[in-house]
Amino acid sequence: MKGSLKNMNNKKGFTLVELLAVIVVLAIIILVAMPNVLSAMDKARRNALVTEASEFAKIAQAAYSDGAMNGTLTTSSEIGYCYSMKYLIANGYMDKKTGTNDDGSVLLTVDSSGKVDYKVWLKNGSYFIEGSLVNSIKADSLKTAATSGVNYYNCNGATQAGAPKSTSNPNGTPKWFCSKTSGNPDSGCN
Repeated sequence: MKGSLKNMNNKKGFTLVELLAVIVVLAIIILVAMPNVLSAMDKARRNALVTEASEFAKIAQAAYSDGAMNGTLTTSSEIGYCYSMKYLIANGYMDKKTGTNDDGSVLLTVDSSGKVDYKVWLKNGSYFIEGSLVNSIKADSLKTAATSGVNYYNCNGATQAGAPKSTSNPNGTPKWFCSKTSGNPDSGCN
């Protein structure tokens, strides 16, 4: 009996008060660090979308170059070429990443001097780019809510501001090429 009492008094371990103190200290550390972690995650999400927009424009440029080289594109000046993300994935220009959506398009315009501009419509669930020139997109100026009626699949219809207007179809609408519809310049990317 004496031996068992001796063992009971010689316990090794932490008391309840010590465990609670450790939990309180950890909670304080988490509360102090959480805003910094959330801010870093938000900044990373913004920067990722800006980088994705730039890469998306480069991939659209590659698709445009391929089309120009094999003669499937209209080559007159000041025409816009709309490339949807779905088209670029389907034709092997991009790999679909698991868990991502295909919400995006690039309007590539070439003026008479050969200058190329890229306008991007892209979203990642948290942030939105709606028709911004690629070289002017900044991580701290991304939209946090989509504008009602914006179509990310076909350069927002390519009849919005920024679409080429100097070359018109007979019906007066801007002439543009949507690569998703096999080269028909009068149809959309729907």
